[in-house]
Amino acid sequence: HLYKIVLLFFCLILTVSVFGETDQTSTPAVPAKPWSATARFGLVDNTGNVSTSNIMGHLKFDYKKNKWLLHIAGGGRLTSDKGEKTGENYTAKGGVEYYFRPRNFSFSEVDCKFDEFSPYLYVVTIVAGYGWKVVDNDKVGLILKAGPGLRRQKESEKKGTEPQEADDDLIGYGAADFTWNITKDSKFTQKVSTDIGPKGIYFRSKTALLTKIIGNLGMELSFEIHHYTKIPRLSENEHKTDTRTQLAFVYSF
Repeated sequence: HLYKIVLLFFCLILTVSVFGETDQTSTPAVPAKPWSATARFGLVDNTGNVSTSNIMGHLKFDYKKNKWLLHIAGGGRLTSDKGEKTGENYTAKGGVEYYFRPRNFSFSEVDCKFDEFSPYLYVVTIVAGYGWKVVDNDKVGLILKAGPGLRRQKESEKKGTEPQEADDDLIGYGAADFTWNITKDSKFTQKVSTDIGPKGIYFRSKTALLTKIIGNLGMELSFEIHHYTKIPRLSENEHKTDTRTQLAFVYSF
């Protein structure tokens, strides 16, 4: 059903582009505050012939001062089907960037993921490297990152098997972050990143369309892909690729 999601994205983009323009009257400039935050929340609950529920929440803080940018984020998702848990994951991420030039920066990040329904029960990644703002204007932005890192992971196990020890890998990390401000009140983003190490490649992608509803409140439609090139031998989860489509309210402050 991927083609349906892609078609829906383009239909939404076209609709927003045609009808989403608002009054462009200039207003006095307001000094930028050093910190900003974004909260996302989504809830889907079905009853009757189909009984499923999906709850997700995510919170992100950014603090920018002089040449430094600090960001902290965390969130989680819980899915159930007829009262039985079918999905659960939590994430926590923090990082710092130092801009030694307007478009060039060094960075370091710590990323923690817990998901008992994926090939790895948890993955902790620490990376550092170089970043470059390839394009940076009011309409379009593109940021690239690359560097070495360390990945610690624990395989999920089939019931009745011996517990496995967590292991460490040296990895190569790469990421790209694309932003397109379609109109004043709508934005398209595409984020991809990958870890490459002896245990295989972990790739993730998030495509999203954010449209402002009123004030600081908006709505985001997103599609995520998480792909592992190798599945642990004892893992109960045998699919290399997981996808996720979400519709969430977004509040910025």
